[in-house]
Amino acid sequence: MDDMWMVRWTARYAFAPAEKEIAMATARSRGAIGAKAVVPALVKEMAGKDDSILDFGCGPGQRHVRALRAAGFRDVTGYDFGEEFLGALDRRYQLVYASNVINVCLSEAQVRRTLMMIKDLLRPDGTWVVNYPSDPRKAGLTVPQVRAILEDEMGGANDMGIKTSAVWFGTSLGVR
Repeated sequence: MDDMWMVRWTARYAFAPAEKEIAMATARSRGAIGAKAVVPALVKEMAGKDDSILDFGCGPGQRHVRALRAAGFRDVTGYDFGEEFLGALDRRYQLVYASNVINVCLSEAQVRRTLMMIKDLLRPDGTWVVNYPSDPRKAGLTVPQVRAILEDEMGGANDMGIKTSAVWFGTSLGVR
């Protein structure tokens, strides 16, 4: 990875210490994880075994990364705050998913930065999946507000029709 590239990347997607702190305090290793997690289960249905997959906001234990690998997905990478994850930023992915990430952003601006980062990590024909669980919602945004932000930042959003959590997907080319 080129040092200048990392400097530009870090400057573009700078997260404040408070934003990082809340993200780590609500990491998936402390919340809703495991076999009942909605988004990782959808990834198993949406991705091919050889697709490159990024778990954006994987948490310190990378539980879903390990579970997907155990299920036969060969190219699964985790990204979260921390130097040990920086290598995940030097490539693009076929599928990027963010499970319980948008809901812990502290502001609309942070939601937008997070979505721009996800978009930049996608291959030109890539697919993204995000959810917006009902609790916690740190920025206080409603589901329609998040949907509008997705439309704006990601070029559209398809509703997955999940009753327990707002879940959307799309492609780097916009809505399918």
